[in-house]
This record gives sequence, structure tokens and C-alpha cells, in this order.
Amino acid sequence: MIRDRILRACLNSWRGRLWLAAAMVLLLGLSACGGGGGGSSAGISFATQQLAPPQSLGLSLKASIAAIVSQDAGSKGVDWAVTCTPGKAKGADCGVITSHTASGYPTTYTAPAGDLTANSIPVGGTVTITATSSADPSHTVSATIQIVLKPITIGFNTVPPVAMQTGAVLNIVPVLANDLYKPDGSLSGVDLTVTCVTTGSCGTIRPAHTDGVSTGSGAVYTAPAIIPTDGLVTITATSTADPSKSVFAIITITQAPLSVAFAQMPASNLPAGAATNLSAIVNFDPLNAGIDWTLTCLSENCGSLSVLHTTSNQLITYTAPPTVPLDNVVTITATSTSLPETFVSVVVSVTPADLRNDLLNGRYAFMLQGVRAGGPFALAGSLLADGIGNISAVTENLLGENNAYTLAGTYFIDSQGSGTITLNGAPTGLGYWHNRQQIFKVSVVSTGHMLLQEYDGYFDADLHIPYGGTLSGTLEQQDTTSFRVPTSGAFSFLLSGSTTGNSPAFYGGTLSGSTYTFSMDRSIAGVVDSITSNNYGTAGIIPAGDGSRGMVRIGPYAYNYVVVDAGHWFLVAQAGTDDLAAGHFYGQPTAPAAPSGPYVFTSAGATALSPGRLPLALGGTFACDSQGSLSGVQDANTNGTVTSAEVTGNCTMATSGVTRGRGTLTMNGGAAQQFAIYPTATHGALLLQLDGQNSSAGVAWPQTTGATAAPALFAGNYATAFQALGAMGGDRNGVGWSYDFLGMAAADGSSALSGSMDLEQFDESLYRFWLQTPEVVLTGDFTAGPQGRFPGSLASAPLGSAPHVFYLVDGATVLSLGEGALPSTGVLQRQQF
Repeated sequence: MIRDRILRACLNSWRGRLWLAAAMVLLLGLSACGGGGGGSSAGISFATQQLAPPQSLGLSLKASIAAIVSQDAGSKGVDWAVTCTPGKAKGADCGVITSHTASGYPTTYTAPAGDLTANSIPVGGTVTITATSSADPSHTVSATIQIVLKPITIGFNTVPPVAMQTGAVLNIVPVLANDLYKPDGSLSGVDLTVTCVTTGSCGTIRPAHTDGVSTGSGAVYTAPAIIPTDGLVTITATSTADPSKSVFAIITITQAPLSVAFAQMPASNLPAGAATNLSAIVNFDPLNAGIDWTLTCLSENCGSLSVLHTTSNQLITYTAPPTVPLDNVVTITATSTSLPETFVSVVVSVTPADLRNDLLNGRYAFMLQGVRAGGPFALAGSLLADGIGNISAVTENLLGENNAYTLAGTYFIDSQGSGTITLNGAPTGLGYWHNRQQIFKVSVVSTGHMLLQEYDGYFDADLHIPYGGTLSGTLEQQDTTSFRVPTSGAFSFLLSGSTTGNSPAFYGGTLSGSTYTFSMDRSIAGVVDSITSNNYGTAGIIPAGDGSRGMVRIGPYAYNYVVVDAGHWFLVAQAGTDDLAAGHFYGQPTAPAAPSGPYVFTSAGATALSPGRLPLALGGTFACDSQGSLSGVQDANTNGTVTSAEVTGNCTMATSGVTRGRGTLTMNGGAAQQFAIYPTATHGALLLQLDGQNSSAGVAWPQTTGATAAPALFAGNYATAFQALGAMGGDRNGVGWSYDFLGMAAADGSSALSGSMDLEQFDESLYRFWLQTPEVVLTGDFTAGPQGRFPGSLASAPLGSAPHVFYLVDGATVLSLGEGALPSTGVLQRQQF
């Protein structure tokens, strides 16, 4: 009766999970669940059902096999071996097997990889698997496995269409069965090609190799812009392991309607007499005849174009008339020469030539951070402006690159402090800049400090989609007396970026400019740790050129730096590590101390939890007393989930040792609870969130207005910037919806906000690579609250309305946290010119 129950348990278990079956057999240790031996004598036998040796196995495939040792003294388990019977083939092995397992625990056998020829098969086509009792090697059991050439088959997950228009895009997902594994454990995959009668006119397929798994990323085929000679293209998917196995689809290419689109937009507002660059593309023009350009307005003089006919995608210059036209606007039209009824137009508002180019005069450092196709990105550099509209001596570094680029250009700034910088000489190509031209929008706070937004997307002629990104930052006047001055004192730094797979990466720490000792906190892909000069050696700082730039090494990381002044540098990571970041490097106060009195803060970051990097943003108020106790309010927006809570905790600060100038904040009760804090002499205190799987970087400012800030403090014209970076990584196809705003907002000192902003949106995951909306009307409101925390809202036609919280630093500086579907942070700084 007991034996019957055991038999039923074994049989039932094999119909269940494999691990449960192995565990049952190991526990029972009886011959009832396998052959070989009877009664209570010691012996060994193979498991049955799913863990039994297979009769045959294809090349490079894997099998799980278990053996059970009865009366296993000392639980020593099973030794495994594989041999070729009667012998190896030329150039072939017998496969690989895990050499030891516990009794009943499955080993993994991998058949020979081979090359799909008869030489891949062992002599006689078989291998022998032998399981030996480790406790008593006299007890063995063997099984013979036939190694077979299982045929590789290939097909399309979805059959491609029989016809496509020129320029259309098609997802191609080939699927393999019985594919072979490579030595690194990955599948051999599929090679993809596209052919036609006219070489080079067949369209493109990217990537040209996939893993051949239906759930994989597949590839994208873009049809040619012009119909091939016979109108046919052939897309072929070929097994990499066995090129004799392939599948193909023949597609007829038909002509898409001819269309015209701007590749590069002109400035939407242009002072009288100022100039702007622009270009347009004719899509699917079989004659390739180009573009005719015209200007219209209600006045006799509408300005001028550098040329009136161009090839597709050729850059031209428009110069506004010396006086404002009657209705203040000029319409620029690009018309297809082949098909004149097809055209595209853009309106440029011409404003009085009340320029304030004198606001930008001298040496400036700049840095912008955000996203573009592929993930987070940053750039930093320096420029020389002459005060009348010309820029020279531009040197620029890009995230993840060691070389520097040299550029030059022009600018204009209007009487409201809004302007445009145009630089020429940037790297070109997909993912870089159209016609080697960068365009930045400027919002002036003061002559020494301005907010920046990259504003230079374009229409890609090959992909037939607009392309760009969202980068925001600052332009700071340089103190040339700080160049070549030896670094001394202590510094705080804060950096943000990403690592492999676009997982979030954040860094903060301190560095001694005298001894080059350092302490760095890291949150990389949700894993928090710390490194110091004690285990990585001292940091290094190497100036270059005139001393306004150079390289600083901190632990395993090397950064290009640009000097703003002796107490502020911009840092952008060089190539050499998987995790790349950019940020700021500030001088610390002489005697760093834990925060005291009221502070306000915002912080932007991301989660590292599956299915990928999800955006988060934090804001709030806090105060630390003389005993190190913290109290305050924390607001949080995690991918659209908003919370607000009172928090309590503590504040600390190290005043000696390698971590001198590094403090901690604990905010119990909030969505974010653990922070490292690094004080600066001029820029508040830098904050790095150190919660597992969640991190962010931001700044906490001493609230000089006190905890009873009145609405009257929130008044005047503010240079304003907001940024929201979308989800990325995981199972997403690139960067999700992101945006940034730059412009001017006016607060009435009571409850209302209004302004005009330039908006850029970006969404790689939905192939909406760039959308530019100039001069968006912005409206909003705010309500006074305790501790200088003002709830309110902001609204615009493109984005709709979303709740915000405003945190008053001192009236001249206001921080913002967006509580809409996409978390955002922002800053409003009162204009001073």
C-alpha cells in the first residue's frame, strides 16, 4: 500500500514541474521511481519522463537529465561524463555536460555545436551519457543518445505585403526553428538583405542581423525614395548557421505622392534685419528637380533669400526686411519644381529691431543635458560673443566622446531677453546635427547667467521622419582669471546619466583639490554603492589649452571639464566606461555643515525596476534643527503617480576624513527616504537620492524668504525652463515621450502666471522623433501655502493642463515640480537686466 502511494506520487510528479519531480525522487531514494537495483541495495538509475535521457538530440541543443542514487552514503551525488561511441568525428566533440550534481538533481547536456555537415556528427552518430555514484563508483548507469541534424526552418512572423509606396516603413520579424547556438550561448540568428535590379536603389534594412526569435526586435525596412528599374525589391532572410535555408518576399514599390517638408525651420521670431537659416526636402521626386523659394507679405519689402532655387535639403539664409512689414509677418514658401501645386509654407514674425545683443558679450561656458535617439545625452563647451551678434572660438565636448569640436556662429537677443544662437561646424549624420548646424534658444536672466534649450531638429530624408531631441541647460559667463589657477579647497559634484540598456545612473561626492582624495556615491541601475580614493587611488586634474578646460579623473571615470569660475565647472564623461554621465562641480564652503533652517528642493531621476527606466521627480521643503532632526513636506511624482506627505528624519555631515563634506538626509514617510547631501559655497546643497531601485539628482536651496513666504514675492518677469524626460530601456523601443519648455513667464504677485514658451517634444518609442512648437501660450495659477510651498497649475494647448507645485527660494528663484502624467522639474528666475 505504501509502495502504491509512492508509485502514484512519482507518476503524478513527472506530470508536474520538473524540479518537484527531482525533489520527490531524491527524497524517496527508492527504486520504485527508476530502474536499476531492488530492495534496499545501493544502486543508481536514470529518472523517467521529462528528466530521462532523450533518444535523440539536435546539434547544439540542450537536454536536462537526472539520475537517482539509492542508499547514497553521505549524499555525495552523481558524477557525469559524456563519450563518443564509437569515436569522435573529424573536427567534432562529444558535447558538454555538467560534471557533478546532487542525486535527483538535473545535469545539463549540450550536444556538439557542429557546422551542419556530416563531419559534425560523432562516428556512428551517437554519444554515451554515463552517471556514476560518487559514493560508490562501481555503480553506474549509461544511455546512448543519437545526435541528429534537425533541419533549420525559417519564415516570417508576418508575411510582408505584396506592395509598398516609396519611402514607406515595414517591420520585418524572421523566425527560426532548430537554430544552432554559438559558443557564447546566443543563437546564430538571421541575416537580412534587400536586393533589386538597380544596386543602391532598393531601400534599406536595419539591422541586417537579428536573433530570429519572434519576440525579438526584428528589423525595419525602409522603401527607396525612387522606384527601382523594374519596380521590384526582394527581402531575404537567411539562416546564419545554414545559409542554404532562407525565405524571401518580393515587394512591388509604387510611387508615393510627392511632398515637400521643412528639414530645418527658420526662427519663428526675427528682429528686423536679422537672419536665420532654413532648408526643405522634396520627398519622392522622380525628377529630382529641387525647390523654388518665394517670400510674401503685405509690404513691398519682405526681406531676402540667399538663393531662390535649391536642390532638396540645401541650406539657405533668410534675412528679414530692415523695417517691420504691415502685418508683422512674412510667409516663406518652398515649392516643388517638378510639381508646383505641391508646397509648404512657414510664417516668420518680424519684430522691431530693438536688439539687446549686448547682453551676451565675452567668454561663456555652456552645458545642456537631456535625451536624443538612443538615450540620455549631454554636451558642454565654451564660446566667445562680441556683443553685436557674432560668436567665435567655440569648443564643444559631447557625452561619451574624447575629442572636441570647433564651431562658430551668430546670435541675436531681443529686448525681452529671448534670443537664438546658431553655431556651425557640429558633427553631422544620423543622431547628430543637420548641415552641421546647432541652434539654441536663449532666455536671459542676467548678463552672466542665461537658460538654454537646444532647438535644432530636422526632417531626415532617408527615414522620412522628423528627428531631434530635448536638451536644456545654462550659459554662464566665465571668469577668465580662474583659468590656469591651481585647484585648491574642497569640491562637491553631482552627475546624472545612464548605463547599459539605458538604466539610470547617478553620482555624487566630494573631492579635495589639494590632496585629490575623493568620495563618490553611486546609484547605477538601481544598485547603490560608494567608492573612495582609499580603494581607487587619488583623483587627477589635467588642464588643457588656456586652462579653461581639461580632464578630471575620479575613480574609474574620466570627464572633460569646462571652467565657469574657480568654484564651478561643467563635467561631461569621456568614453571608456559603460555608464556615462554629466553634471556640475562646485566649490564647498570653508567649513561644511549640516543644513540648518528652511530649505526647498527639487530632484529628477528614474526607477530601475522592470520593465525599464520610469521617470520620477521630487520636490519639497525641509528644515534641520541644531540636534540634527529633520521635518518637512515631500512631494513625489513617479511616472504619473503623485504623493505628498509630511516627513521626519535626521541630518548629518562628515567634517573630517575622506568623506569630509558629505552628509545624509533621512526623510521617513516620503516616497523617497535616503539622500546624500553635498554643500556648495554658491549653489545650495546638491542632493543624490540613494534608495534602492530609485534614484534622482537635484539641488536644495536655503529658503531666505523664510517659512511664511507671501504671494507678493512671486512677482515679475521670469526666465523659465521646464524639462520632462520619458521612460526608456526595458522592452521599450528607445526613449519614450519627453519634452522641454523655454521662455518667459510673468507672475502677478497674487495668483496668476502667463507667458510664451518654445516647446520641443520627442518620442523615439513611437517614432515621433521631434516636434517643435514655437511661442506656445502658457497660462497658470498658484495659491499661497505654508513654508513657501505654492500649489498651482500650468496649461498650454499642446500639453494641456497639469498640476504643479512651486517652491519659493527667495522670490527671485522659484523651483517647480510637475504632477502630470509625465514628471517634470523646472526653474523660474527673475530677469535682471
